[in-house]
Amino acid sequence: MLDLITNRLKTTLIRRKKPLLIGMGILLLFYLLIPLPSPLFKPDYSTVVLDERSQILRVFLNRNEQWSLPPQEDLEIPQKLKTAVLAYEDRYFYYHPGINPAALARALRQNLSSRRTVSGASTLTMQVARLIAPKQRTYLNKLLEILQALKIETQYSKEEILRLYLDHAPYGGNIVGYQAASLRYFRKLPEALTWGEAAALAVLPNAPGLISPDVNREALKSKRDRLLLRLQAQGSIDAETCQLALLEPLPEGSFPFEMLAPHLGQYLKDQLAAQQRGGSGGIIFTTLNADYQRAIEEIVRRQAGYLQKEGIMNAAVLVAETGNGKVRAYIGSQNFFDAAARGQVDGVRAPRSPGSLLKPLLYALCMDEGILLPQTLLNDVPTFYGAFSPNNADEKYDGIVTAKDALVRSLNVPAVRLLYTYGVSPFHLFLKSAGVSTLFRTADDYGLPLILGGAEVRVWDMARLFRGLANGGRFEPLEVLEGSGAQGAMGIAQSAVRMEQSAERKTPPPVRYALRSIHLAPPSTHHAAPAAPLASPMACYLTLNMLRELKRPGAEYYWEQYQNQWPLAWKTGTSYGQRDAWAVGVNPQWTIAVWVGNFSGEGNASLAGARCAGPLLFEIFNYLPKDPNHSWFAKPEEDVATLEICLETGFLAGSDCPNRVFVEAPRYMKPLRLCPYHQRIFVSEDEKYQVCSLCWEPGHYHGRERLVYPPEVAQYLRERGQIVGDLPPHKPDCPGQVSQGAGGQLALQIVYPQEDARLWVPRDFGGELQKVILRAAHRENQRMIYWYLDDRYLGSTVNRHEKAVELARGWHVLEVVDETGFRDRKRFHADMGR
Repeated sequence: MLDLITNRLKTTLIRRKKPLLIGMGILLLFYLLIPLPSPLFKPDYSTVVLDERSQILRVFLNRNEQWSLPPQEDLEIPQKLKTAVLAYEDRYFYYHPGINPAALARALRQNLSSRRTVSGASTLTMQVARLIAPKQRTYLNKLLEILQALKIETQYSKEEILRLYLDHAPYGGNIVGYQAASLRYFRKLPEALTWGEAAALAVLPNAPGLISPDVNREALKSKRDRLLLRLQAQGSIDAETCQLALLEPLPEGSFPFEMLAPHLGQYLKDQLAAQQRGGSGGIIFTTLNADYQRAIEEIVRRQAGYLQKEGIMNAAVLVAETGNGKVRAYIGSQNFFDAAARGQVDGVRAPRSPGSLLKPLLYALCMDEGILLPQTLLNDVPTFYGAFSPNNADEKYDGIVTAKDALVRSLNVPAVRLLYTYGVSPFHLFLKSAGVSTLFRTADDYGLPLILGGAEVRVWDMARLFRGLANGGRFEPLEVLEGSGAQGAMGIAQSAVRMEQSAERKTPPPVRYALRSIHLAPPSTHHAAPAAPLASPMACYLTLNMLRELKRPGAEYYWEQYQNQWPLAWKTGTSYGQRDAWAVGVNPQWTIAVWVGNFSGEGNASLAGARCAGPLLFEIFNYLPKDPNHSWFAKPEEDVATLEICLETGFLAGSDCPNRVFVEAPRYMKPLRLCPYHQRIFVSEDEKYQVCSLCWEPGHYHGRERLVYPPEVAQYLRERGQIVGDLPPHKPDCPGQVSQGAGGQLALQIVYPQEDARLWVPRDFGGELQKVILRAAHRENQRMIYWYLDDRYLGSTVNRHEKAVELARGWHVLEVVDETGFRDRKRFHADMGR
């Protein structure tokens, strides 16, 4: 009997379980077949550009034109916001499996009795399912949300689900996610929210299209207040806290994000989008300093306001730390929103003519080649290389100057002559090796004008070049991205929104979405091996010491307006046609590059480096923090050698140099030229004539050391009224007299044209061929020179040796002869202008 009863009971249970098992099987099948994307949310976030301390520089809308900050998965959700959201949306969040059966049954009964949707009974997990792919509110879609919610609960923790909801919930208008909502509505990060603010954010996703700080504010306040009272009732806050929270006003609306370094931000955003092949957004960690950026932008804007009154519309600045090469301020233009002045052009990356800014680099290279030291004399006289004849900015010549004076005064003629000696091709190669990314032509195409601004360079490149001088000849890339990998990444810092509060907080841990490498012209890579030096440390040190004393004749000495005595090596530059004005300064702490001009390329008579860019450079320099020790660059003792040079000429002292001095020089520089100007000559007893072994009288001559300048220099110094000691003429009856003077130097020299030169004969406005000015120089004063062109006598000159002649097309031979028989001869070709 007992077995019979047991069998019947089993049969009955099996018969009744079948429908239940079938139902559960169907649900399981649906569960397995229910689509659930991975990841749940397709990345489509705003691109956020941060500074070195994680302050916000700029935030971009995502592809759907929304403010949606990238999730920071390891950042703890603030307790106030968590408590408020769970109290309002899902009190049993931590106890249900994704759905609340009791709430669903109640909502179904209410909806059926009301014959309309009264309650949805959605848990937070179900809301996450709906946010993945928003759908119309139907019973079928509700069933789909239920199944998706169950599946989500099996794959994600409760904390992850809560974070997914907060990161993707709508908060009114085009604001998505709690981070963006906190920043836009309250100008603070979520962890700094008050109870009133947290409650306001908690109720917003319930009906973001109907209520927000911008729309239906009274309804929003009513919902917030009810939630605060509920929080008090459940014991989350006390009565006093509740009353204070109820008194808090709602925000007046949404606040815009601050926009700093807009040009750099736009460039980095575009680079990130290109790397992502679609632009899903992310956080970009830069080396900029928001405080410096904000202050320098204001300085540039103020100075540009003065310049615009003179028709000079644009300016760009780059500031980097000299030691580590990290860019701290990046100002692409005076005003990004100045459409009339093309303010959205990025002047930091735009190629422009640098004027004379490349000269210090050439001087440093010439030291290593043994061409000069700061004390070395350089010729500053009218100079011709074929049809190219450089002029100084003031169209005057000094005859002869020291290298230091030539660089400090930025004289063009000595620089061109140095480039001719050093070589255009080696200098061109150096610039490319040092990181100049805009040299698209060959060295021959640029030619000697390269040193005067014949090639375009970016502000970015100039900052790198001058930092290379300060870095002992290592021209390493500048860095604009902070770190590479998690160790260099930080979340959005509280100071991002310039908060009034001073409460301290921990730095958030790394985030998932971040740009880790970027190609900025020239390419900026991280943690690259140190660059090999392209110039010696001592040559760079001596060059910087020269630039430390920079002054320009004719300028208004703007540096005297600045009482700050912090040392700075700086150089100005003005391009041909006064289209670009530059000033670049460097010290052990800071490298500053300034460009001023017009993005349109229009020249301006007021545009000059010392006048326009110099004041801006020094105002920025004075603003930046300084080393309290007033430190200057340390002398590279391991690269220092001592040379004995001629005191008067700066060349290596020879046996005929009367005065000598020991100076410091690069240890591994090539041998410096022996002094060519001090000569030992022999003169007759009365010192009236020079004599030689063919004409001296034994016992009636003696030696003398004399400073003998080249003819072109000596003549030019005389024309300027400077005293030049003339050599006595060679004894007239000497049987071996030739066309050379003391020490084998030419006494008479044709200055223009040079041997095998090709001259271009211009035409006037009437189409007539113009005359060409031929020039010669004599070392001695009051000498008469006789001129011959193709054996045709042209006449004679005294003191100022120039002849204007008409030339026919073809080859010609010019010959000059003085009264004593000294002569010079040059062959050249003339081409006719059209």
